[in-house]
Parts: sequence; C-alpha cells; structure tokens
Amino acid sequence: MNMLPIIKLTIKSAMRSHIFQILLVFLTVLTITLPNILKGDGTVLGFIQISLEYNLYAIMFILTLSTIWLTSFIMTRDMEEYQLHMLVTKPLSRINIWLGKCIGVFSINLVLLCVSLLITYFMVLWKFNNTEYIGTKEDIKAEKIKIEKEVLVSRKVFYPAFKNTKQQALEAFKKDAKNKEMSIDEKEDLIEKYRQDFLAKSAVVNHKDKKTWVFEGLPSKYDGILKLRYKFFVKRVDLQDISNQRETQGILGINVETESKGQTVTNWNTKNVTKIRGAVSHEESLNSAIIKKDNTVEVSFTNLDQKGEPLFFIPKYGPKLLIEVGGFWDNYIRGGIVLTIQLLVLTIVCSTMASFLSMPSAIFTSSVYLFTSYFIPSLISDSRLPIDSVHSIFSWLFEQLMICVTIPITYFDVSSLLANGEIIEFSFIGSIFLKVVVLRALPIMFIGIYIYNKRELGLVIRK
Repeated sequence: MNMLPIIKLTIKSAMRSHIFQILLVFLTVLTITLPNILKGDGTVLGFIQISLEYNLYAIMFILTLSTIWLTSFIMTRDMEEYQLHMLVTKPLSRINIWLGKCIGVFSINLVLLCVSLLITYFMVLWKFNNTEYIGTKEDIKAEKIKIEKEVLVSRKVFYPAFKNTKQQALEAFKKDAKNKEMSIDEKEDLIEKYRQDFLAKSAVVNHKDKKTWVFEGLPSKYDGILKLRYKFFVKRVDLQDISNQRETQGILGINVETESKGQTVTNWNTKNVTKIRGAVSHEESLNSAIIKKDNTVEVSFTNLDQKGEPLFFIPKYGPKLLIEVGGFWDNYIRGGIVLTIQLLVLTIVCSTMASFLSMPSAIFTSSVYLFTSYFIPSLISDSRLPIDSVHSIFSWLFEQLMICVTIPITYFDVSSLLANGEIIEFSFIGSIFLKVVVLRALPIMFIGIYIYNKRELGLVIRK
C-alpha cells in the first residue's frame, strides 16, 4: 500500500509528541474514577449502569476532542510548515497522503477506544463480583440475579403497536384547519397541539379504566422467561422533575390462550400490583406460555390509584417485552462497533475540514459542525407541515439540506441500551453504516480529498 508509510509516519509523530501516551493515561484514570465520583441510587445495579452510561459518554467526548485536535494538527502541519513538497516528490499521490493521515489518526484513537472499553468492561465485572452487598443472603442473591438478568445480558425488545400520532395530527389539521388563514408558525403550533392531544389520549389511563397493549412478532418456539418492563407517570408527565411522583397500585392482566374441548379459549390472568412508584421502571417475569398461536402477547393495566388520579404510559418508556437472546459480552462488542463507526465518521469529517483550512480554523469549524449536528434533529420541525406555499417549500428544502449535510451524534448513542441489557441489533448497526458512513461520510471524504488534491498552499518551498 502506497499510503502505509504515511500511516506509520502519522502514528510515530503522535507517539513522539506523547499525545498517545497522555490520552491513554487520562482515559484510564477517567474510566476508573468517574463512576466512583458520581452518585447513583446506592445499589450495585445503579453503579454498574452509571459505569456504562457515563464512561461511554466520557470516552467518546474525550476522543472527539482528540480527533478534532489531532486531525487538524496532522493534516495542516505539512501545509503550514511548507513541507508538503517533500512528500509529493515521492511516489505518493495526494490521495494516498490524505488517506494515510486519516487512517493513522483513526488507528491511534481506535486503540485508545479499545483500551478504554476494556477497562470499563472489567471494572463492571469486578464491581459485580467483588463488591460488598448489603442485606441478607436472600437479598444479595436476588440483587445479583437482577443485575445478571437486567444489565449483564442481551435482550431483544418488542414494543406494542401504537397509533402514529404525527399522522393523526396531520390528518386532523387537514380536516379542521387546512383552509384557515394562519402563518407557518401558527400551523406548526396547531399540528403540534393536535399531536400532543392524541398522544395524551393514547397514553392516559384514567381511574378504574383499563388499557390494553398488543405485542406482535414474538418467536413461536421460545420457552424461556419474558420480562415485561413498564414505566408510568402519576397525574402528569414531567421528565425534569419527578419528585412529585408517588406510589400507586393497579391490576396487571395477561390474556392467555388455553385449549378446552378442542377449542381455543382466551382468559385474562390478573395480578394485583401495589406500591409501584411513578417515573420508575418496573419489571415483571412472565412465562412463555402467554405467547399466542399468532405470535402475539396481550397485556393490560387497570388503574386503581388510591387518590383517583390518572396514570400516563408514554410509548418511549414502555410497556415493552424483553427476551434474553445472548450474553453481555456479545452486546458490548456490538456497542464497540457502533462507537468505532462514530470514531471513523468523526475522523473523516475533521480531516475534510483540515484539508482546506489552517489549524485554528479547522479546529473551530469542526467543533461548530459537530455542535450543530448534535442539535439539528431537535431544531428541525417534525410536524410534517403541508407544502402549500413558497415559504413552506423553502423551509422544507432547507430542512432536507440540513439533514443531508449534518451527521447527528445521537445516532451513535448505545449507552442506555447497554445499561438496560437491550440488544444492539445488527440491523441497527447496518442502518447506521449505510445512512451515516455510505450516504454522508463518504461524500464528505471525497470532497476533502478533492480539495486537498487541488490545494496549492504549502507546495512553495520556504526560503
């Protein structure tokens, strides 16, 4: 490979400047100390979840900063120090030079990522096996089983079929307010109001009412334990302040098929659940016999709140069914693959910025781009406003342009999945690779290579 000497030179340069050693020591100290500084809920389960979530966030934050600085330094140094002519006189094309430097930086950060992930993994296992659990032997055994079944595991997730509130809101808008004179902002606000109304109606369970969910596509030959995870909010939904949430009670129902006189009969098996707190995840173990012949599971919840207040079940927080399909290590490897893809995309973007800018400008531009990419998904309207004016056409075109040119970092967030023992599907990894690497990062890379190939600055020999 013609680019191999450039890769080696890039890595040696980072080693000589002690960048690699400094980052390695810093990341090692960070991954060990961070979970012990942060306070969880006082349980080993909480500590392990904090170790996974916060460590992965911190690791990628540091490696993002490292990628921005290192690519800007490596890609611009030959230009700014007028040394590029020494490289291009050798049998190396500018394409090989650009790719060699990009791969070199990626390799350095990939080693740091792997070391950090391994330290985090072994810390989790060490804490699980060597911590001093509090309580009786039965309590300790129950907590260890809970950790093994809820975190140190890989579980496939099934969600119930929910109505599309966005589509409902748009249809209601077309029916009731399409011909009314109003601005674009007023139309968006009205559609959002419709959506919130439909969401509230679909999520609320009033006092003594029963809500039913149907899960589809479950495996017909599964003979293990299913976990039903659900979270609700008492009286109102407030994700910022959950201090007003309290304990309540209700009836959990499972619709089970049985054979009677050659006919299939369905009956509701119920269970009284008490002292279940709002805004907290709850899990119930269910037998695989509840899976019906059509591969569905039907679950219900009856609100028996002591004060007669409504309960809210937000689709994002369940209920959902989880089936164990593998171990924690396999899922952890999948999470590492997603973070590796993120690191590759960061390297490509930052290398492209450094292809035509000076080092300070490249650092600033890369930082602004990544910062903007992080917030773009929340800023773009999700109301699907009808395109019925010039203004709405330009708004739609601008949104599509921003979606195409930005790479939301939230695509790569797998920390919560790992912390909750939920499997990172290969289809999810493939989707990220196609949408982010193939359709966005590669075009950006070609632009960077083209600019670097055409750039003349730095070819002049300094006298």
